Amino acid sequence: MKKILIVDDNENNRILLRAALEEYVPEEGSVSFDIDEAANGTEAVDMCALKKYDLVFMDIMMPEMDGIEATKRIRGEDPKVLIIAVSAVDDAAHQKEILQNGAEDYIPKPVNIDIF
Repeated sequence: MKKILIVDDNENNRILLRAALEEYVPEEGSVSFDIDEAANGTEAVDMCALKKYDLVFMDIMMPEMDGIEATKRIRGEDPKVLIIAVSAVDDAAHQKEILQNGAEDYIPKPVNIDIF
């Protein structure tokens, strides 16, 4: 079972990503996901301290703690977790900053479900 954390301050975005992941699960059940959600970077960091995730989908612009700072902190505690930035911020500076701080890739919003 793969443990996944979806981090976004917008509940609709979390629902969309969860639905996309659940749609991916083949009917024969060879892959299963345990999906948790966090509404901001602070929650994400706290959750990652309590549970080891395989994959984190991280929004960039959030209240309390943004995705860049959360990524740095999570990466500092767990160098093996795969972090994918998912954000509507579509400027090269933010993309470069989150990638330099530990995210492996960047997916722009709105997420194209066919590509996802």
